[in-house]
Amino acid sequence: MSVSDHSSVPNCCNSFINRVTPVCDEIKINEEKLLHQILSLKPKKAIGDDVISGKELRSGGKSVVPGLKGIFMKSFETGKFPNTWKTAKIRSAFKKGKQIERKNYTPLSLLSILGKILEGQICINLDSHLKVNGAQAPKKWGFQEGKSTEYLLLHMTAF
Repeated sequence: MSVSDHSSVPNCCNSFINRVTPVCDEIKINEEKLLHQILSLKPKKAIGDDVISGKELRSGGKSVVPGLKGIFMKSFETGKFPNTWKTAKIRSAFKKGKQIERKNYTPLSLLSILGKILEGQICINLDSHLKVNGAQAPKKWGFQEGKSTEYLLLHMTAF
């Protein structure tokens, strides 16, 4: 089902949904923000199942942006997310205590860096869409640009 497809909704509700639901018809890739995402990758970060490292992407810099933009746009157009970007390598990391005890390990899921970058681009588009359509709750503090935990605490203690 596409973002604006309401075929599974009863007819009596369609007009209401179309009236109150702002539709995000198009997802755009912001090349400047994509480049920023690439350049902020940690070069020693663990790689996912696609075996593409942050170091390789960073070294490519501006030259990888057009290719990634094309891949991401194709993903949006087809509605397909590459399987290797969904597959995680599971590893265990020692926390503390005796190494022979299972409780002293924590599981790690190593996901594809490209998948994380694509998800970041989707978040950028979603945040922008919510702001433009006034759909963000005014009292929502989590995951909003310019609204930190410290700012929330200052806001709460000011009353």
